[in-house]
Amino acid sequence: MIFQLPALSGETVEETVLYGPRLLGSDADVAGLLGAVGLDQELASRDPGGLSVGQQQRVSIARALALGPEVLLMDEPTSALDESARDRIELLVKDLNRREGLTFVIVSHDLAQVERLADRVVLVDAGRVAGEWDREEFDGGGSEKVRRLVSGRP
Repeated sequence: MIFQLPALSGETVEETVLYGPRLLGSDADVAGLLGAVGLDQELASRDPGGLSVGQQQRVSIARALALGPEVLLMDEPTSALDESARDRIELLVKDLNRREGLTFVIVSHDLAQVERLADRVVLVDAGRVAGEWDREEFDGGGSEKVRRLVSGRP
């Protein structure tokens, strides 16, 4: 799970990324994971609390990926990232989906991001499903309904 606001523990970035694998008695390629999310491997020895929020968020993503998940749950995972970092994370997730069959569920208020990533879109309003579309429907007629619901217009 990747939360909207990073919640990191450990004295170093490396400890943070390896937290889950170590609980499972395994290991992970910290340098490779940091590189995949656009961070320099030299950050591995740094205190995660001293990183920018965007860097912390990418460490959170690396930590989640270190477990080799079959399903990745993401709540606004790129909201603290600049456009370049956001694009890198989106490409990474799409590539993992295509190459390794990673299923991901993303919560996002960014409709452009939803259009870039989603195969299936479910709009939840006040805890209830307000609409459901596949990619083609969402990109077409469903999009206007979504925009009305998201903007609060009837």
